[in-house]
Amino acid sequence: MKKPITSNLTTWCSDYQSVTVQVMAKTDPKHYKKFGKRVSELRKAAGLTQEQLAEKADMSYDTITSIEHGQQFATLGNLHRLAKALKVHPMELLRNQ
Repeated sequence: MKKPITSNLTTWCSDYQSVTVQVMAKTDPKHYKKFGKRVSELRKAAGLTQEQLAEKADMSYDTITSIEHGQQFATLGNLHRLAKALKVHPMELLRNQ
């Protein structure tokens, strides 16, 4: 039996709030390199180049390289775009942070 739409929405909101809290807590620059390494690992596992990921995530190539090199952290919007492009849950991007 399918879950009611409201149940799915509640689960999504709960997950999104959890990601929001974790992202806000992880915006310390010392976490940038770990996050970038995780994005790079997932990108390579998906068989994508940085250019391909940028296109799929509707982000610039420069943003992808900056994230992967630990020079910047993803905004919440970019975190969602990266997860969707890599076909993973947003929490997967934050694993091992």
